[in-house]
Amino acid sequence: MQKKTPDYDNVFKTMKMKHKRLFVPVINDIFHRNYLPDIKMEILPSEGYLTKSETLDGSEEIEEQVSDFLIKIGDEVYLLECQSYDDGSMAIRIAEYAFIVGRQYAVWDIGRAVIPMPGFSVIYIKRTDRTPEKTVITFVFPDGQQVDYGSDNVILAQFTREKIVEKRLFPYIPFYIARYEKEIVSEGNIDQAIEDLTYFRDELLRLHERGIIRCRAG
Repeated sequence: MQKKTPDYDNVFKTMKMKHKRLFVPVINDIFHRNYLPDIKMEILPSEGYLTKSETLDGSEEIEEQVSDFLIKIGDEVYLLECQSYDDGSMAIRIAEYAFIVGRQYAVWDIGRAVIPMPGFSVIYIKRTDRTPEKTVITFVFPDGQQVDYGSDNVILAQFTREKIVEKRLFPYIPFYIARYEKEIVSEGNIDQAIEDLTYFRDELLRLHERGIIRCRAG
């Protein structure tokens, strides 16, 4: 069995485990909430499932797909997926993750079950012509009813470094710098990345000196 752990996922995992409170402003911005920085929050175990895919040589392999980030704040559960590029399977993966999460918090009795679905959003690190502005899952029922379960995507290419600092969206910083991957790897040009990293460093120090942010884990 192969477990996919891209570099972006590893960065996301480190931040959510060691600096989970940095995500409160992210949740507020995406889902239009007003949670305070010291709100009680819980990082939930990343749920996964096994899927079968075909390799280039025609053989099959089993992969473990694991959701990136599940967080519970109060009675609400949020699912964030960090994605490098547009992916045709993203919507169906979100549906699968969401049902796994919803099942955990379902309530039922004879003849009835209520399955609360989490709020979700896909964070696209890079952008192409195919990157969708929204992710929508449409449930079609036998009686003809259709229910859209969707959310706006976060596209980091639409963010400026000033907006990230202004809104305290600090978990986006490493992914913002990832936009220079091509220049760094192919051309050896690190100038713009250094300039932006210096900007973020100076702004974070300024906010720390003013007591707006504190250096502590969790």
